[in-house]
Amino acid sequence: MKKFLAVLMAMALCLTVAGCKSYKPEPLNTDLLEYPGTHWGDSPETVMEELGLSPDEVEQGEEESGGYHIGMYGQEYFGALCDAIVFRFEADNSGAYCLTRVEISYPDDTDLSPVCKALEELYGPKVHSYFALESSPLDSGETVYSVQEKAPSGEILGLWISVPPSSYFSDAGKEDIRTLLCEEAITPMPQDIFEEYWTFAPMVTLKCTNDAYPQFQNLPENTNRKAVIFSASPMRWFQNHFTNG
Repeated sequence: MKKFLAVLMAMALCLTVAGCKSYKPEPLNTDLLEYPGTHWGDSPETVMEELGLSPDEVEQGEEESGGYHIGMYGQEYFGALCDAIVFRFEADNSGAYCLTRVEISYPDDTDLSPVCKALEELYGPKVHSYFALESSPLDSGETVYSVQEKAPSGEILGLWISVPPSSYFSDAGKEDIRTLLCEEAITPMPQDIFEEYWTFAPMVTLKCTNDAYPQFQNLPENTNRKAVIFSASPMRWFQNHFTNG
């Protein structure tokens, strides 16, 4: 909970940008649901350059969790004025910060229907189900893995998923990742589960939701539940270990 509050406070501390901008560039890679103008794995400096941002327009810095963020207020994104947009970065094996998540929060009275429509125009039709890797630790120390088909919750107005690893990596890349997950991991993944994960599970998700934090009943002041969230945690993991082959 403490880490969650720190993340939200970072959003609330973004500086106000003079005026209101409407951001309309096309995504560089729609298969990976990349935020317009950026690539997953970009450094903070690269994101600033790609989006034409200057230091006096944003609030940025390291976080207690070990990550880094760039944030700003008062701009229009996907057809509606947002309260804050935050680009989040995680450190890779070398300690360099890599873009892994983009959060856009909207006032609680915002109608997100036009936002969903704008996202559909950029990323295609919404999906009604998706596959996710589930892991359950046992008392014995072993882990049970499964790939489950899920439907988005009722608060999610729109969900988009990227291509799975099988559509992005070469056969050589697959074997490297299979060896890591099925043979070298502390709790190895069964081969059949790996094949399902490799074939079906998305590396990136994008959602437009009326409740970005359903696991929390109460939120800090000035924190909104309505949001658009680009999340590339699996993509970050792959980029941290392998390159596209």
